[in-house]
Amino acid sequence: MDNNLIKIRKAKKEDMERIHHLRIDTHENNQVMRHR
Repeated sequence: MDNNLIKIRKAKKEDMERIHHLRIDTHENNQVMRHR
């Protein structure tokens, strides 16, 4: 049971990092579009 909790926590952390990177990418893309 503890192993499952650790796996879920790790998956959530990875998802949060992935979402964070996506937000940064979209933010940079929006700035690039404005400059053009």
